[in-house]
Amino acid sequence: MKTIYKAALLIFTVLFCSTAVVAQSEDKKANSIVQEMLTAMGGIKNYNETRFIQWDFVSRKIFWDKWTGDVRIENPAAKQVILVNITTLKGKAYENGLLVNDDTKTKDLLEKAKNWWINDSYWLVMPWKLQDPGV
Repeated sequence: MKTIYKAALLIFTVLFCSTAVVAQSEDKKANSIVQEMLTAMGGIKNYNETRFIQWDFVSRKIFWDKWTGDVRIENPAAKQVILVNITTLKGKAYENGLLVNDDTKTKDLLEKAKNWWINDSYWLVMPWKLQDPGV
């Protein structure tokens, strides 16, 4: 039984190491392609120095202060405006132009707004995230 265990461990180790070597050489090529793309889009320095971004996604309008984490999401379909800090999850929500005073509903709307921001910003800034750890 120990022999089978040792053989399986040896096979696993060899496969893992050979896969890692291939992945590293492919990573160099992928990193080169990513660098070319980022340069063509204005460069990472310009992206990092950009403080405010505004865009429309589906039926929502998003305003993002990258430096503070403050986000304003306008959701006209539900007549909502949600102001949330995506780091602290603090903020306010308005429906039909009126402040939502129910704490539970406000918390739910702030979480929903953060989730919208996560999804919607992914599609916008995905190229800038290609070299994040784990990608």
